Amino acid sequence: MDSGQPNRGWQSASSRSPVAPAKTRLGNLAPLRGGLDSLRVASAALASGVNCIRESGVFFKNKESTDTKSSGNKAVFWGASDRMVCCKGIDCSQNEFNITSHPKLCEGGYVCTLEITVPGEIQGIFVHVFYSGHWSFAVSPSSENSDDMPEWRIERDWGTINPHSETLTIYCPKSARVEVIDRIEGDS
Repeated sequence: MDSGQPNRGWQSASSRSPVAPAKTRLGNLAPLRGGLDSLRVASAALASGVNCIRESGVFFKNKESTDTKSSGNKAVFWGASDRMVCCKGIDCSQNEFNITSHPKLCEGGYVCTLEITVPGEIQGIFVHVFYSGHWSFAVSPSSENSDDMPEWRIERDWGTINPHSETLTIYCPKSARVEVIDRIEGDS
């Protein structure tokens, strides 16, 4: 049964009875109405920004982004089964890092930190690896001296190599190398 009242966003969409005007229920809310309008505008802007970020390939690749370099080596990272972090297309000591045999990898949760470095460059990238039944990655600058990420293109896809893993692709310089480093732990 429809109440005949329009849904104004602040009114419950599932309400079956007419909502009394704000003035009679809580006093005059006119001063707050401008705040609500500002909140709606901010919410719309945030949603628009998230869509722009999502469309630019920051979360998961939907289309090509042209603001970063796609040159260099295409280093690809993914998780396999519940024990291995795999990579290809980049110089490393091995292309599978196994939790059962590598001393710097932990089982489940925050598994490890990989560091991508380039000789002669101060800034590289940390790849933080997580396993919770699904594999996922977080990236951050490796140098504490700068908050800027290297201008290496980063793409994210889901399930392209393994159905339960994110696939992380980083286009890094040809001389880049990846290695497992000690996990970043908080001060205790």
